[in-house]
Amino acid sequence: MTIYIDDRGTSPENAVAVAAGWIAHTDSWMDFQTDWDKAREIDRDKFDSMHMAEFVFGRRGTEFEGWSLEKKQRISARLRGIIKKTAARGFALGVVKKDFDELVPNALRVLGFESHYTYAIRRVLGMIDTWRQKEKLTESIEYIFDWRDPGNPRRKEIGAVFAPAEGEPEALRRYGLGKGGFSFEFVNCVTNESLEKMLPFRTTQISLAHLMQHRANHSTYHRGQVALMMRQVDAEPLATDFHVFLVEGRRETTDGH
Repeated sequence: MTIYIDDRGTSPENAVAVAAGWIAHTDSWMDFQTDWDKAREIDRDKFDSMHMAEFVFGRRGTEFEGWSLEKKQRISARLRGIIKKTAARGFALGVVKKDFDELVPNALRVLGFESHYTYAIRRVLGMIDTWRQKEKLTESIEYIFDWRDPGNPRRKEIGAVFAPAEGEPEALRRYGLGKGGFSFEFVNCVTNESLEKMLPFRTTQISLAHLMQHRANHSTYHRGQVALMMRQVDAEPLATDFHVFLVEGRRETTDGH
């Protein structure tokens, strides 16, 4: 199974910090993506990317500016239906920052409840544990969070919670957390602005867009090397063309059903 976890309200100006996520079987998320993309393309209800605050308040300068309440309710009902059809369960917890700061003692914070968000994440894990034990679930869960740069405080907090536990038998039993069982979403969080960001590379700097292109192209280079070495020993290499990969993957999916 896979759970996608998002956070809201972690900025200092927000009064409430929220950790929330939906969990589903991995194959179901593929169906979800198909249904969601179709919903985004309905003529009178088209949108590019769903940002709930912008959607609800119709913020000026966003794609939701000027949308009527009736339109928002219609789209919201449609998207809720897709989520309900896909997800096995949802988990969420909101922490009122003022209450946390006033009531949570330092003795508890040093035990792993360092901040509002860390506390919320740990409580969500507790909910998942309760659900797994009640339903007698044993399969592993992949935890995926929104992408954050390695130096981001939220990423460090998530790592502090998950890294020591991944692969431990008790963590696998209670939370489904195996070795390498958590990661940070990247592709869906990429923006035009982030693609233009310059990153250090050896003695120079290269844009993220060019590094991503290099990564795909460089793997092609090595596949060609392997194919050449196989032919030199009279072996027949597998096809490495991308369209072959797509066709064979589609065939495997069809045969599996």
